[in-house]
Amino acid sequence: STQSRSSAASDVYKRQIYDMEGNPQIVTASTPFQASAFGKFQKASHCLEIYGKDAGVRIPPFKGRLYSSIDMYPIFDFIPHVILENAIKYSPPQQEVQVVFEEDSNGFEVRIESIGPHVPREELPHLFEKNFRGSMAKVLDTSGGGYGLYFAKLIGDLHGIDMKANSSEPFMKYNGIDYSPFIIEITYKKGHNK
Repeated sequence: STQSRSSAASDVYKRQIYDMEGNPQIVTASTPFQASAFGKFQKASHCLEIYGKDAGVRIPPFKGRLYSSIDMYPIFDFIPHVILENAIKYSPPQQEVQVVFEEDSNGFEVRIESIGPHVPREELPHLFEKNFRGSMAKVLDTSGGGYGLYFAKLIGDLHGIDMKANSSEPFMKYNGIDYSPFIIEITYKKGHNK
């Protein structure tokens, strides 16, 4: 099934990441290579296309583009995969997940914009902590363990990438859950990790 294919890909990433958490040298022992975050998001979007279709959530063509490449370890692929997978998983049906790229001479920013369960302001700083899940997300889906964004942040830190989450005020209710615009911002500044 489609869900199991997406889940199988996630399981491979998770095994690599659990190894990384226990022994970060596993990742940094490999040689980083030049790659584009734009290409990595395209790959993840393609891999999750059927998963999104089954959920009734679409990822339209990206807005903007990145022309620069950065040094990446293979594990970088987890970042776009988990963020897009979460955006699909937590969006109500008939919604879109928008991916927006902006680049300047100092670096780039990627924004993943979706509609998700409202995250109260006091919970936002904790979204990237291990085992933490937003209160509304727990109501919607009891299967998560609060590892995805934690590991995405860990891998982002390794690449000199900063991540933030933002949840606006609720504007709709669906199946008893308050939903609001939700944005993950990924920022890379040149020289940040030197």
